[in-house]
Amino acid sequence: MVEIPVAVQQPKPILSPRELEVIKLMIAGYPQDIIAFKFGCVRQTVGRHKENAARKLGAISSTMLIALVVVRGILSIDEVEKILVDSPYVHPFTSQEDYPYN
Repeated sequence: MVEIPVAVQQPKPILSPRELEVIKLMIAGYPQDIIAFKFGCVRQTVGRHKENAARKLGAISSTMLIALVVVRGILSIDEVEKILVDSPYVHPFTSQEDYPYN
């Protein structure tokens, strides 16, 4: 039997609207400096929002932060898919067969 880590079992923490928006933009592939520009703040402020969200979720990396947002039900897979589909940073190739450099 696979044991579920304690960080995943905990109840859904409350993220601030700004922390959640930073995470959504991270999922879309935006770098911190572009997120800061969009918010009209400095890069360090975006980093602080990310750090606060990570602390609340118990994440130790950006990858873990995004995974926990989904696992804890803060964002659904459908919401993440929509963020990715709408992202200007996602490559237009939809499958490995479409990729020209195989």
